Amino acid sequence: DGAITPFTKYNMEPADFAVSTDEEEAKIINFMYGFAYDADSSTDPTAARNWALGDIIHSEPLVIDYVDNSYTRSLTDRYIAIGSNHGILHVFDTVDGTELFGFIPPALLTSLKQYNDPTDHAYGVDGQISKFQTGRNPKYMVFGLRRGGNAYYAVDVSNSSVTNWDLGWSITNSGDFSEL
Repeated sequence: DGAITPFTKYNMEPADFAVSTDEEEAKIINFMYGFAYDADSSTDPTAARNWALGDIIHSEPLVIDYVDNSYTRSLTDRYIAIGSNHGILHVFDTVDGTELFGFIPPALLTSLKQYNDPTDHAYGVDGQISKFQTGRNPKYMVFGLRRGGNAYYAVDVSNSSVTNWDLGWSITNSGDFSEL
């Protein structure tokens, strides 16, 4: 239905990540929230990482502007979107730098366990980000995984409130897109 599922241990199962235990699942979730790739006996994080944002190699920032419907078309909100190799498409508020939205593409869920090996560089949301606009405001933010995988996603960003964003569509390398 396009609804984006919150990324928490209450909404995920070990099978979503191709792991077999709750502890392995917790390590992945903890890591994605900026903690060390570890978990205590209660599956809670044990330590924060020094740097929570994954490396950004090929993804370039995309500015997402929203304007009002007045004659002057005044700017109401401005966000910056960027993909990281930790498998997250990040969206930040330009006023205070707060991360407002993070999206982990479903095609990357089973590869998130690769982050337990710091000597092996894994790719995630490594592709170009574009926006499709109707009128003055954006409709979709479209991005591919590039070296992170064989999929494209469009997030419906037509509402400036990120809590209303949904997955518009996605394509993977199957069926008519088998050569993707």
